[in-house]
Amino acid sequence: MDKPDRKRLQDFLKPYRVTKGKGFRLADRDPGDTHGLTSEHKGRAAEMLARGVDWLAEEQEKLYAQDRWACCSCSRRWTPRARTARSST
Repeated sequence: MDKPDRKRLQDFLKPYRVTKGKGFRLADRDPGDTHGLTSEHKGRAAEMLARGVDWLAEEQEKLYAQDRWACCSCSRRWTPRARTARSST
């Protein structure tokens, strides 16, 4: 991933990054947050996800080469069906 793409991805992920665990509660996060992405952006979102996965793999390889462990990621694919099912409960 080149530097401008990495910067764009980091800026996109910044609101979701947990840098200090103290006081963090997952229950305080909105599971329906799409960061402004709608079904119209599905193709772009899939591309961003693929690029993010590639970048994460690169970073994991660096940590492995350094014999260090530090990276953890969790993502969930948003679909209209899942959102409808969740909102009806």
